[in-house]
Amino acid sequence: MASTEPVNELEICHVSPSSTSPESSTELSLPLIFYDIFNLKFPLVQGNFFYKLYELTPTFF
Repeated sequence: MASTEPVNELEICHVSPSSTSPESSTELSLPLIFYDIFNLKFPLVQGNFFYKLYELTPTFF
């Protein structure tokens, strides 16, 4: 059975490559594959959805 111990998030940070690094100026792109065709017919979602859940309490988390 999986562990039920809680996990605490201490810090979130974003690290960008050094400006002197050769990788910092190159862009990475991947070619489309056959399975990507299925996703092309759906429009992209360009929004954030927020929901207010009234049933949840601080003890739930």
